Amino acid sequence: MTVGTEDVRCRWQRILYTITVWLLLSHNLELTGAKLILPVKRSFSQLEGSGLHEGAGGMTKEHFRKLKDHDFQRSQRHQRRLSAVADFPLDGNEYYVGLYYTELGLGTPPQRYFVQVDTGSDLLWVNCKPCVRCPRESNLNIPLNLYDPQGTSTGKNISCMSSDCRTLASISSSQCVDRSCYYAFGYGDGSTTMGYLVEDVLTFSTIVGNNTVKNATANIVFGCGFNQTGTSLTTSDRAVDGIMGFGRQVLSVVSQLADGDFTTNEFAHCLQGDTGHGGLFVVGDIQETGLVYTPMVANQFHYNVNLQRISVGDTMLDIDPDVFAVTSDGGGGTIFDSGTTLALLADKAFDAFVNQLLAVVSVPYITIADTTCFEHSSRDVSSVFPSVTLYFEGGAQMQLKPENYLYRQQVSVSSQWCLAWSSSSSSGLDLSILGDIVLKNKLVVYDIENEQIGWMDFNCQSSVKVSGGNGSGSQEVSPGLVNISSGFSPSVAASLLLPMVYLTVALLSISFRTFT
Repeated sequence: MTVGTEDVRCRWQRILYTITVWLLLSHNLELTGAKLILPVKRSFSQLEGSGLHEGAGGMTKEHFRKLKDHDFQRSQRHQRRLSAVADFPLDGNEYYVGLYYTELGLGTPPQRYFVQVDTGSDLLWVNCKPCVRCPRESNLNIPLNLYDPQGTSTGKNISCMSSDCRTLASISSSQCVDRSCYYAFGYGDGSTTMGYLVEDVLTFSTIVGNNTVKNATANIVFGCGFNQTGTSLTTSDRAVDGIMGFGRQVLSVVSQLADGDFTTNEFAHCLQGDTGHGGLFVVGDIQETGLVYTPMVANQFHYNVNLQRISVGDTMLDIDPDVFAVTSDGGGGTIFDSGTTLALLADKAFDAFVNQLLAVVSVPYITIADTTCFEHSSRDVSSVFPSVTLYFEGGAQMQLKPENYLYRQQVSVSSQWCLAWSSSSSSGLDLSILGDIVLKNKLVVYDIENEQIGWMDFNCQSSVKVSGGNGSGSQEVSPGLVNISSGFSPSVAASLLLPMVYLTVALLSISFRTFT
């Protein structure tokens, strides 16, 4: 039989297609028990006045005030009885909102994006072409990128009739435009963002046994934000490409990966202290012994727990446990939130805490406005200030050192120690938020599947034992395994590696597919 030109062309097309698929699959393994690595970096570690530089005398008053302003604005959003999808930490100066950002790939071929990692929000959200007023550069010295729906071969819009759109519509302003699912969010500082839901390939690095880095992909739904207003979303100051939410709801990255049997619905972080530059962030079944757990409060949108008592030294404070509880109308409560820098206590609890602390500390102090500072310049605070213990439902206790409630502040050529906890009544609310200063130097586990939060004192520079599931046993994930990439080649789609510096985010796979 005579073979025509078209038949030959078709055969060659099939051969080339087969070779292409083989090359792609040769870079995508069956990643049972793999650790998925996302690059994460601390965004304020080089801020003038932050006190994080070696030899610094402490944080400046101006910097501390900006951190408090951020936390108060964020606490107002926590009070709303909405999903964390509407709770993007985007108000105020980007530099002070959200402490960590990571690098990931989206689309085919994958393009690089830098997004903040936040436990208080759900949706993965990036700036998108054509974008109105999106920043084009960042003084964090990272390249910014706009997601291009026309520049990826695997992206598609989410239909208005999809379950994801219905979930979004239940907690935000949304509408159907050209059969696509559009949303709009507003924030306490007056900033707004508009966009629509899309689905595309998420590319990330993995660790497969013996710290071998491999590539993996997964289809994921995320927001394509094309219209921003307000200073915090439109300026280059501390700008990133978007937000990567690790919240409690179904649209969060960890929940989507768990629903697709890519990971367990559990993650943990270990944030280093003031002299550190990050820590560890792991998604998977944490296997460390010594963790204590308390239940999450059911039917809440954030990581609410039941704090019951507080002791200062050996003295139990006279506080009604109801002060820390979620009220009948859904207000109040106690929240774990890595996006809050400091800590907020309900008004009555804060007053009792401060009064007892002043009663037992012998060094002179001064209170200006709502900040109390102690005339103690030495870095040694454990010999002067008492430890504090938080008591939670189920008997779990969290032991806090003075560094978990104090910060070192610059004063002329000297320094002093000031309270880093504040009363939430200053923001017009009455809830408690345990932020980074409380959670630092601890391994904190968010077990969403079993609705519990656990913690233990931990060296954030050491490895964490994580199980890969499917009988793969536990492996150790080390911080700083790779660094944030200094270069990126979108043409090498199947070998995209997202290295990390300062803070490792490791996602532990149950079973990764070779196809998406």
